[in-house]
Amino acid sequence: MDIYKTLLFLSIILIAAAFWSGPRRNGRRCRKARFNPKNTKCPRGQEGYFFNRNLKECFKTCDPGVPFETQGECNMRCRSKAVCGGPRAIPSCSGKVYTVFYFDEGSGACLSDKSCIFTGNNFPRKEECIKTCKADRKLVLEVVPIKQRSRSGAML
Repeated sequence: MDIYKTLLFLSIILIAAAFWSGPRRNGRRCRKARFNPKNTKCPRGQEGYFFNRNLKECFKTCDPGVPFETQGECNMRCRSKAVCGGPRAIPSCSGKVYTVFYFDEGSGACLSDKSCIFTGNNFPRKEECIKTCKADRKLVLEVVPIKQRSRSGAML
């Protein structure tokens, strides 16, 4: 009977270690309750930012208790659409490294690499990279203006 208890104990430890071993995939601050994005006329120093999970964007608000002081911090921590076109955070990792996926603007694809963080353009899952960055890429391609003609009829 003792061997079963020992095996059960070891199994629980292994499961717990697997669950808590990696870097946070998305902080609690990215999952906070919704705030009012229309409340943006803030007294000096009282503005903050929150992440809208459906739109994958960070918005400014004056509501109390906002999770981020700056839009940049919100974008990096929550991996908003804004990080898709930016440079990747490449830390010097002293510990364990993991497979991450990043959006490469040149190829328009999510590629794999190794990193010890899941912030900015370092996504823990390829699906999240595609969902976040491909949608943004598609929007950018749709708003490219068509060449206009000048008054003389020449292409601009």
